[in-house]
Amino acid sequence: MNSLLSVGDGNDVLNFSANSYVDGPVQKSGDDAWEFPTGDGDVFAPISISTPNAVNNNFRAEYLRDDPDNAGYNTTAIDTSLDHVSQVEYWTLDQVGGTADVEVTLSFENVRSGGVNSPGDLRICRWNNSYWEDQGNGATSVSTIVSNGPITQFSPFTLGSVNSNNPLDGSLVSGCETPDSLHTTKLTPTSARLHWSAVAAIDAYQIRGRNVNGFTWVYLLHPAATNARDVFGLTNNQTYVWQIRTFCNGGADTSLWSMIDTFSTNCYAPDSNWTDPVSSLGSRLNWSKVTGAIGYRIIGQRIGSGGWKTLQVGGGNTLHKDVFGLLPGTAYHWAVRAVCDTLNAVSDPTELDTFVTSSSSRLADNWNEWKVWPNPAREKINLAFSQPSEHEIVISSQGGQEIARLLPGETQYIVRTGNWPAGVYFIKVGEVVERLVIW
Repeated sequence: MNSLLSVGDGNDVLNFSANSYVDGPVQKSGDDAWEFPTGDGDVFAPISISTPNAVNNNFRAEYLRDDPDNAGYNTTAIDTSLDHVSQVEYWTLDQVGGTADVEVTLSFENVRSGGVNSPGDLRICRWNNSYWEDQGNGATSVSTIVSNGPITQFSPFTLGSVNSNNPLDGSLVSGCETPDSLHTTKLTPTSARLHWSAVAAIDAYQIRGRNVNGFTWVYLLHPAATNARDVFGLTNNQTYVWQIRTFCNGGADTSLWSMIDTFSTNCYAPDSNWTDPVSSLGSRLNWSKVTGAIGYRIIGQRIGSGGWKTLQVGGGNTLHKDVFGLLPGTAYHWAVRAVCDTLNAVSDPTELDTFVTSSSSRLADNWNEWKVWPNPAREKINLAFSQPSEHEIVISSQGGQEIARLLPGETQYIVRTGNWPAGVYFIKVGEVVERLVIW
């Protein structure tokens, strides 16, 4: 199961096991001692409470096979009696009704729990909003540990150890490497691309993700050959979390789950916008491509005029708009939004870009004595002059750092840009400066 299961007073859940459990939260009301049949993915890990003192008590539990650090529960902030706490699993146990104090029992298993070799040294630990607090070891069996007396505050709980026994980190049991460097690109209102570091000598990856406010994990099996995955069917303006792990040794072993990556779906604005070329009566408005856009919407005005004009641009691959009928020697500014679907979902606007038209057509002609292409570029740029360049060509970063300097005297130049960081650069030839975008 993957959704909230509620069980009333006097009722029970029968026949739960490693093959049948609740992957998600379980809620129990009443005055029954009870074992919550919780699990996560392919892992069964129950948690139990002793008998509450009244039928109005209500507890909700969920098991998460994950490093507590990923949820903000610092595993290095621990009680002085503890040596360390688990880095592979924890439970949430919330008292959502009533005031009963109950003993808490956690299950453990050597492989599942990341290495248990001395059960007597285990402790139940509770996060008290500052550190993991030792709740003692009232008794252990081959697979359970009970708190040393009733507990008065709840959620979250995990296993800890009073010495270096019981690694609780997977170091004794997992031969699979966990992927790292998780990040998400190509965000649209309904899709995203997930990336992670490649891991060698594995059988497959397993990805899980969910809405940050949801209970349900969606699991995806991914082949070992690639380290990126496109996911679809997402909801606009929602935040999602995801993790990944590996299978190895013929599927007999799994790594720990990775750190969590978080992303939000939306219609995003272009990363940059600029104006080039500019003449006395017109200009070209340019912007970077937005994944998933079906068009763009430009707003602009003559500075000080008080009125804004709107221009619609169809097609997500159209990345410029030529505008004419401008006034010579006049300042304008403009911004652009991405349009992401037929229901008219639009992004926020970019920052305003400002340009000034030339005061005469002669200046516009001088502006076009040389040109650069492609722009935006990635691997290389070409510069062409109508006659041999009389000036050095200086290319600088947006922060003013000189990146390249080319000697005068040629009509054609090729500059390799494949190892340049993405961003905005400026090409200066004499007194003329042109903007260059590397993506």
